[in-house]
Amino acid sequence: PSAAAPARSSSRKRSASAKAAAPEEATVTKRPRKGTTSGKKKPAGKKKQQKATKAPREKKAKAEERPAPEDEVCAEEPDEEELALGEEDESSASGEQEGQAAAKRRVAQPSKKARNVAAGDKEPEFLGEPVPADEARAKWPQRYQRGAPKRPEDEEDMKARVHYRSAMVDGVVYALGDDVYVMAGENEADYIGRITEFFEGVDKTSYFTCRWYFRPEDTVISRAKFVNDHTHDPKRVFLSEEKNDNPLDCIISKVKIIHVDPNMDPAAKAKLVARTDLYYDMSYTVAYSTFANIPSDTTENSGISTDADSENGAPVKTASLLDLYSGCGGMSTGLCLGSALAGLKLETKWAVDLNSFACKSLKYNHPKTEVWLVNFILRF
Repeated sequence: PSAAAPARSSSRKRSASAKAAAPEEATVTKRPRKGTTSGKKKPAGKKKQQKATKAPREKKAKAEERPAPEDEVCAEEPDEEELALGEEDESSASGEQEGQAAAKRRVAQPSKKARNVAAGDKEPEFLGEPVPADEARAKWPQRYQRGAPKRPEDEEDMKARVHYRSAMVDGVVYALGDDVYVMAGENEADYIGRITEFFEGVDKTSYFTCRWYFRPEDTVISRAKFVNDHTHDPKRVFLSEEKNDNPLDCIISKVKIIHVDPNMDPAAKAKLVARTDLYYDMSYTVAYSTFANIPSDTTENSGISTDADSENGAPVKTASLLDLYSGCGGMSTGLCLGSALAGLKLETKWAVDLNSFACKSLKYNHPKTEVWLVNFILRF
């Protein structure tokens, strides 16, 4: 709950107590004056009557001039506009929390807890010579930038000392482009990823970078209601653009994953899938909770799959988008998905609209986007 709700309830209580205190002060000023034997006032002259009537007024004026106690400073009742703003703040805060929670559930974050190495096993190590410095800086420039300004909400990339092309974990050699199982948290299924980098960090720890595959239950499908006549193939996964850095000893084993054309004949598809561990025919975009087909002729060249491009020294182009009068974000979402087919990774960083409900909907579906409501200049 927001801080606005307690302020409203407390103000009502304080105003009520202030009203209750007023009659009490009035009764005190009406008590009979000292020196009278009975409760009746003695007849007084004209001047005395003026003084007697003037005294309560002076007391009342002094009482009004007295500074209010600290707990009565905010005793005024908020007007309708303040109440409306408070309610919008509450709903926007709760919507943002829900959006962030939803994003956290969708992204498969690997466990950073190192695996125990059995007695006699060799520690994970990189193999071969490091990638030449010029080549490494061209392929992974963000790893070698020093002192680059970062936005506070952005996740900072791990800085690297050197890169490698292969590594050995538990006696098994792994290379760039291999699909692997990655150790997950307790009571969780192992994560699935494609190795895109091997590097030694500035902290002299060995890392690898994974591009994640998502099982159906890791996507928005998990929130949908399943029907009796529809089941998901347990071998099917979805390739995403999400990446994370992990300690090298989190690799468990290799897994054979193939790409299947979405328009392939079902009989031929069944034979092909039978000879592999897993397969994928669609991509999954976490930021927009959307799926897209991956045709065979665009798997290596489109923005949907960029591993081959990065290995050939062609870094993926990225750009940020400001969506003015965004509504719920449908136009910018379509533009981002279309630009991916042209090899451009476009992300909606900011959105502005004058409808509070549209802003809440956009923020819920795109938690990483900064959404602004222009009529009150409120940030969601």
